[in-house]
Amino acid sequence: MKTVGMIKIAASSLVLGAAFAPISSLNASKEEATPSRTAADAAQAATKSLQKRKFTDAIAQGEAAVAAMPRNADYRALLGQAYLMGGRFQSAESMLGDAAALDPSNVRAGLNLALAQIAVGHQDRALATLDAYRERLTPADYGLAVALAGDLQGGVQVLEAAVRENGGDVKTRQNLALTYALAQRWNMAKVMASQDLSADLLNQRMTDWAEMAFPSHQAQQVATLLKVTPVFDPGQPQQLALNDAPAQ
Repeated sequence: MKTVGMIKIAASSLVLGAAFAPISSLNASKEEATPSRTAADAAQAATKSLQKRKFTDAIAQGEAAVAAMPRNADYRALLGQAYLMGGRFQSAESMLGDAAALDPSNVRAGLNLALAQIAVGHQDRALATLDAYRERLTPADYGLAVALAGDLQGGVQVLEAAVRENGGDVKTRQNLALTYALAQRWNMAKVMASQDLSADLLNQRMTDWAEMAFPSHQAQQVATLLKVTPVFDPGQPQQLALNDAPAQ
């Protein structure tokens, strides 16, 4: 049976892998020092702004959280995601790289870092990042991210294996269909995508994917996937650089 409407989820399926994460350090008690409370409040506000897609607000609030607690990996991951969703890919790469260095176990930060690296044209770095997180990423996220980083055949192999194993879920099938499209294997893309889409949605999706397959600039694929608009990026504020941050 066709699962009409599921493309709203599957079309940007990597966004699910990069969904807004709960911040483990938000529950600062009243007894904690003022910087902790300031950072927690700012991070909570940034999370809410991200959920509402108010990315400019999320960036300002995330920067306040990082300024108050500069060596907190969760806050840096949150700010990096705000930069990413705000179309500031260079700043996102820097901030998410710091977050991953502080906490290599944060898989979501690692995936977001790879997306930022792809968007700024650092495909080799992105592939290295994805390789480091491969065992902790779902095949759906890993396969499509690898394809976006330039290894189309590798991405196809990962996603085909996942679909063969148990039929795959909607996300995996649609990621495979998109990867076929990026590899210009249009017939296979259409057959795979049709498993979850009505005819009218299928035609629109193929048109959208054709634009992704022939991007006009290096950031277009990631921007289209995340449904964001790249903007001028002055870089992250110097005072937020991890090397300049005092020990806590």
